[in-house]
Amino acid sequence: MTFFSTTRRPTLIEIDLDALKKNITWLETKINKQLLCPMIKANAYGHGAVQVAQILEQSGIQRMGVCLVEEGIELRAAGIQKEILVFQGFDANAAVELKPYNLSNVVNSWEILDSFSEGKEFPKFWLEFDTGMQRMGFPFDDAEKVFLKIKKVLPQLQGILTHFSHGENFPNTDCEQQLQKFKSIENKFQQNFPNHKTQFQIFNSGSLSGETQQPKWGARPGLLIYGVDPTGRHSKSLQSVMNFKSQVQLFRHLKKGDRVSYSGTWTAPKDSLIAVVPAGYADGYPRHCSNRGNILVNGMSASIVGNICMDFFMVDVTAMQNQLQSAKHPEVLLWGTSGDKKIDVTQVAEWAGTVPHAVLAGVGNRVPKVYKGLQ
Repeated sequence: MTFFSTTRRPTLIEIDLDALKKNITWLETKINKQLLCPMIKANAYGHGAVQVAQILEQSGIQRMGVCLVEEGIELRAAGIQKEILVFQGFDANAAVELKPYNLSNVVNSWEILDSFSEGKEFPKFWLEFDTGMQRMGFPFDDAEKVFLKIKKVLPQLQGILTHFSHGENFPNTDCEQQLQKFKSIENKFQQNFPNHKTQFQIFNSGSLSGETQQPKWGARPGLLIYGVDPTGRHSKSLQSVMNFKSQVQLFRHLKKGDRVSYSGTWTAPKDSLIAVVPAGYADGYPRHCSNRGNILVNGMSASIVGNICMDFFMVDVTAMQNQLQSAKHPEVLLWGTSGDKKIDVTQVAEWAGTVPHAVLAGVGNRVPKVYKGLQ
């Protein structure tokens, strides 16, 4: 039995905007809405930055974060009005060019700060300090010098932030050390500028999930708004926003001993039925899931067999072949939800030996997005 689907490839990403809205509402039970800065960098982790930003704005979120200037410009061109934080930062020359876009500069190095001479207008900005991530941000010990430097442009300062290095395991010793450093920075700032109100921001998805009280400091959730809890604590309260779907393109009958895919890494232990799915690593399904991942075929679990190809992968459906006899092109769920069935993208990330952020952001541009729900 061998048959093909229609000429149009059935693989797609379904983005559930109702689920996104519900996740935002749930977040508001964890933290004051005014303290939220959802992260929509990398095309909103593959969900579509403009569409996600529109829902955030409709929900009353006051600010959102991106990495690149280009990402901020895209949002402004789409009509997004709320504050946009650009985390990669930009220098004084770029600030003049970018003034029409009204982007907030995350100033996180002396090179950026020193580029703003007194003769050039300072944009709205946030200060980033490194309290233990060892990535971007002013050294903790430089806080006094930084505050002295920004004294003349203080009205433009919107907030001060840092980033947890071990937020997914919050609370822990590393987070506690960073919290203490950040508290010290807050105290120094208030001593220098007792009358200037500014927001302090530290929590990410993992640490916000682990926090049991309403935090006074702001948060930059990424995974949580997309329905993924890196800690697993609140997975039942969140809804998958991205559902990666396809269909079986064809079935193949194998004899015992037949090998599957490149390098023949899986051998049929008996006469078997294999389903070919028209999706691969070029679409963002991780190749490291070869011979270890599972998908759902018509709601039934099937194991990936053989190496995942650029455009296809194969699954063993031998155990369910009676149920599939009348199904011409059964639905396939790679991750997300379909009805009452679910494959958590966190599980896919574990099979691939990576993190869910990488799996979501890795979805290829050639996979069409279909939006349902709120518009």
